[in-house]
Amino acid sequence: MTNKPIINRPMTNKTQNLTTQIGIRYAKGIKPYLSPKRKFKGEKVMYDADERKLLSALCHGSIFLSTTLFSIAIPIIISFITKDPVVKQNAKESINFHINIWIYGLLIGLLIWHSFGTLVPLAGLGFMLHWALTICALFYVLSDTEKPFRYPFIFRLV
Repeated sequence: MTNKPIINRPMTNKTQNLTTQIGIRYAKGIKPYLSPKRKFKGEKVMYDADERKLLSALCHGSIFLSTTLFSIAIPIIISFITKDPVVKQNAKESINFHINIWIYGLLIGLLIWHSFGTLVPLAGLGFMLHWALTICALFYVLSDTEKPFRYPFIFRLV
């Protein structure tokens, strides 16, 4: 017995609306994403690429607002609100980066304190590296929406 597709299957309003929505999403340039959490293989979930760019950029760019708890609150809130797996990964990576910046800042501050200020250039180097990695992350998430950005040289605590 061979598996033949059913050709004469009537379309209900629900399937017609879904087909129309998928066609509109393809016309807008939204790419389908195969979610690993779905029950059926091949069931595609589509996420808006512009929304993905905006939320990922907000996660990584929140460090520009301040280095206090307010800047880490933005990726935490976004990770709870969104259902997009790429945005969730970007938020998680951004939270890890915030925590690492605080730890490295504390260590550099202690080193400067104990060396009586002779290691001040180390703080400048850390500051420049912090800003450069953040800017690289922003360029990456705005150019490639399919994969989350991974910061180098950090401990992934979350």
